Amino acid sequence: MSGENKWETFANKNAKGYVDTSVKDLDEEERAKIFFESGQKFTKKRIAKVADLLPDKEHALEIGAGVGRLTIPHAQIFEEVIAVDISPTMIEKMTKNAGQVGLKNIHPFLPEEPWDEEAISYAYSYFVFQHIADFTVIENYIQRIAGCLKIKGIAQLHFDTRKSNFLYRLRSLIPDFLLPETQKKGIQRIRRNPDQLRRLFKKHNLEIVGEYGCNTANAFFLLRKY
Repeated sequence: MSGENKWETFANKNAKGYVDTSVKDLDEEERAKIFFESGQKFTKKRIAKVADLLPDKEHALEIGAGVGRLTIPHAQIFEEVIAVDISPTMIEKMTKNAGQVGLKNIHPFLPEEPWDEEAISYAYSYFVFQHIADFTVIENYIQRIAGCLKIKGIAQLHFDTRKSNFLYRLRSLIPDFLLPETQKKGIQRIRRNPDQLRRLFKKHNLEIVGEYGCNTANAFFLLRKY
């Protein structure tokens, strides 16, 4: 991907804090404990949504793996996890974190690398697509996810599908240096029209088998490859 990689900057500045802003101001030990415990809990909750639909637990794919908050618990469930992230520093930290708990079944990739060559049983992405401003980048991810999913493979994807309002539109007019840290370009949330997303999924042979939290900041689409 071209352009400045803001997430590489965030990774070097405070990786855990930018992945989960609720731990941003805690000391390192406390931050790490809460950060990874929250990943375990979140993974358990999301896997419960798809447990009866998964064709198997061979290969999982994560888009936006960060430092491994969700990658690590998924790697304890699936035989192999393909972990994609835009930041080389995030990938380096994720690999180190996985090694500290003895995991060797995580395979990291940058977005431009061939992460979609393996047949995938389950693909997931949480709190990642909301930061991507260019919709063509999102479509490329969806196309590649659909391309590597097995028939009847499952994807669970998160988006912010709140309706646009005046304050949201005003933010785009404010220079980046005047915005608070969590509203700067690269980390600010980008809202998506759910109908546009539904058309995108259908275009790439992904059937919607469940929707949760539509028109909210935490909308989840449960998809199956056909």
